[in-house]
Amino acid sequence: MTTDLSHLGTWSPGAEPAAFDAGALAAAITRVREPAHVVCEGARGRLGVAFGGQLTPDGAGYPLLGTLPALYP
Repeated sequence: MTTDLSHLGTWSPGAEPAAFDAGALAAAITRVREPAHVVCEGARGRLGVAFGGQLTPDGAGYPLLGTLPALYP
């Protein structure tokens, strides 16, 4: 079963690329005090997480599925 996920806009990388592999995703878990963007690698590709960068309503970049706010105790 495949699902086409709708997106809110696009995310373009800044200083660091989006994380899609297991090691990079595990490292991203520790970054709870930064906003995290959930992105997709293509229309039906892997889901990943991204930090920083630039958000645009539509354009070049990864489809943006959502943004998680920073968490503070």
